[in-house]
Amino acid sequence: MKLNSTAKYVIAVIAVVWVILLAVMVALSAQRPGETVSGGLEKATAAFDDANLSASMVRAGDVYGDDFGAGLIVCPGVTEAEVGQGLGVDASSMGLDGGAVPEGTNYVLLVSQDGSTQADAISQDSVNLCTVPTNAIYPDMFIPLTKTADGGWELPAA
Repeated sequence: MKLNSTAKYVIAVIAVVWVILLAVMVALSAQRPGETVSGGLEKATAAFDDANLSASMVRAGDVYGDDFGAGLIVCPGVTEAEVGQGLGVDASSMGLDGGAVPEGTNYVLLVSQDGSTQADAISQDSVNLCTVPTNAIYPDMFIPLTKTADGGWELPAA
């Protein structure tokens, strides 16, 4: 089967448009910002609720990704300056404008290998991470959680 010159031209235009479209899609996907860490732990506990669990564990790296070096649980009343001085990192990602963590909120502050930070603000009504003293968390660490009588989740007492 032979194509006339008009058909060849139409096929060539379609192929060029297709290649340009693919190049644009690849370029746009490369420029897309990374996922935020907000709500990761709350999404995990929602899955526990859907499975009707009363206790479970979640791997920190599965919630926040494996790219962070360490994480810290920050409880109400702790100031951004205290976190920054204690860890030697910039805690401004917590968005406290120099103030303290408000009552009813706890944070997971993630510190990457280069010292940059990301914060996940979590309502203590849904997940209370300040029920027991904790050390740093790491990507391969499992975080145990138990369901409270009020329907939230918390770190279990040892």
